[in-house]
Amino acid sequence: HLNILFPPVDIRFEQPPTILIVSPRDRVVLQEVVLMDPDLKAIDRDRLENEMLEQYDLSAFVDDIGGVATYPAMIPGTKTLRFITQTAAHEWLHHYLFFKPLGKNYYDSDVMPTLNETVADLAGREIGDIVFARMGGDLAIAGSRYVAAEDRDPRFTKEMRKTRRKVDELLADGLVGEAEHYMKERLWFFRLRGYRLRKLNQAFLAFRSRYAQSSASVSPIGGQVKALRASLPDIRIFIETVSQVGNHQEFLQLLDQFDIRAG
Repeated sequence: HLNILFPPVDIRFEQPPTILIVSPRDRVVLQEVVLMDPDLKAIDRDRLENEMLEQYDLSAFVDDIGGVATYPAMIPGTKTLRFITQTAAHEWLHHYLFFKPLGKNYYDSDVMPTLNETVADLAGREIGDIVFARMGGDLAIAGSRYVAAEDRDPRFTKEMRKTRRKVDELLADGLVGEAEHYMKERLWFFRLRGYRLRKLNQAFLAFRSRYAQSSASVSPIGGQVKALRASLPDIRIFIETVSQVGNHQEFLQLLDQFDIRAG
């Protein structure tokens, strides 16, 4: 029996592109993502976002990303070794899942991208840390920098999720202008407390919500995936199990098997 890893791990160190995220103004939905120049300056980001608003009445946000699951995966070589091992594992998981029901059905519903990204996020950190430790890395050094976004700064997470819930309420009532005014107020709330946010709008919330363990997400999937991982003996069995999920209903059935609350 040959113990072959498929697909092979393949990465290249290169600055990933920036991405232009587009959302409707009347709801927080990831409508489109466009890859942009990795060296896009702040003034050009603002110009693009303003053009999308003025010409197409869309919310837009240009963001940086940690890596891209092209093959080979694109990862910045200027980061710490622990960041690199975590990101390499995250992007490889997207390669692996591409051949499984979870990845094959990535775009089949609004829930599946979140489930995919959350699995890759959680498992990527765990696998990346195993690799980092085997390479002689000390997991105790600056450990809080490498945990899930929601655990990095509980105060920020609490306030950002409060913001997201309020925005969703206002938009659900058709109060687009009020929601956008509220987000501008909250942007300054965060900035005055030392959080370096460049923009806070529907597109920002839509992209960050793709990761259920993000501070901007109110999805239950983050807690559910974490509980599923805790119910399985090791990371390999977790990945093999969750990779067979082809839709949200199958994921809920899997949670039910382990008596994990779906709400």
